[in-house]
Amino acid sequence: MGDEVARQIEGDIIAQGWPVGVVLGSEADLVKRYGVSRAIFREAVRLVEHHQIAVMRRGPGGGLVVTAPDAGSIARSMALNLTYQNAGAADLVEARIPVEVAAAQLAADRITDEGIAQLREARDRERHLQRDLHLPGSHGIHQTIAELSGNAPLRMFVEVLVRLTDELLPGSRNGDATQAVAHVHDCIVDAVIAGDSAVAAHHMRSHLRAMGEWLKESTSSSHRVS
Repeated sequence: MGDEVARQIEGDIIAQGWPVGVVLGSEADLVKRYGVSRAIFREAVRLVEHHQIAVMRRGPGGGLVVTAPDAGSIARSMALNLTYQNAGAADLVEARIPVEVAAAQLAADRITDEGIAQLREARDRERHLQRDLHLPGSHGIHQTIAELSGNAPLRMFVEVLVRLTDELLPGSRNGDATQAVAHVHDCIVDAVIAGDSAVAAHHMRSHLRAMGEWLKESTSSSHRVS
């Protein structure tokens, strides 16, 4: 019964345009509105809080408050599921290719002055990691491009796949590989900034294919050593 009430609450929030921060009503008001017992209503509240649809705020002026879903928590749940299914890093990169190529194309098609500034900031952060912290880089540029695609599902897929790839990467890359990553990231960023979707897609596809080959070689080497 609680799950049915939770679905009704979700439907009401969607019908109202998902008004984040709005109080839907007090517990007493909502128990009366949905025609259920206090125990069933509280079960429904636990469900909507778990799904980050709304949260019950106590005290004067409190009630069930509409919240914005946290993309990070959704990504963590999906990442755990893929880990359970024994998805390897090479599998993830293979899945990333069509997703991130599409994101790069859309980002180039839709680039704005604000987006250009975001990309340049992401590139500066990566150069800091490489130069000052001696790290091979990050996936920040990939995530920024996905955000600039303006496509929410693509952004979510990239976040999940990047999170898992980071967890499963077999060790750090050497200096030559780091320079190669920096170069191809520059090529991708420059193409997106220039609004050249074909070139952005080409460099993204080549970059991810090379990453996939490197992962396969790394995995094979580790198996031979063991």
